[in-house]
Amino acid sequence: MEGILKRIIVIRRLKNISQKEIAKPLGISQAAYAKVESGQSILTIDRLYKIAGLLKVSVNELLDIEINSEETKKLKDQIDNLKNDLHRRKDYIKVLKYNLEDTLNAISKYTNKEISVEDLEHKFKMVYSLLEVISNHDIP
Repeated sequence: MEGILKRIIVIRRLKNISQKEIAKPLGISQAAYAKVESGQSILTIDRLYKIAGLLKVSVNELLDIEINSEETKKLKDQIDNLKNDLHRRKDYIKVLKYNLEDTLNAISKYTNKEISVEDLEHKFKMVYSLLEVISNHDIP
């Protein structure tokens, strides 16, 4: 337990965060928090997670647990791939939104006989193809 408390103190000081700044969101006084850091008061799991969040570090970092397993690395890679896929989908959705607005304007122009049926069809096909790409799992 002593190692965890030392790491909390070191990280808190490195980030220039006062005991009071940690204590307040925990709903305790600075004096009560000082007792937690000194080991005079019990550090509960709940408080450990809250402190980690306030220090913007993982609980593993506070516990000094190094995660290097191959399975963990694969999971991190999968998460990174999912994040990248999500960003690409967001980009396609932005393009789709633009094309939908353009198509709505084209419908208005078609109603006023300002564009041809072919031009309107082309705009619908663009929207449709973007929808297919977004719903497909293999976004380029």
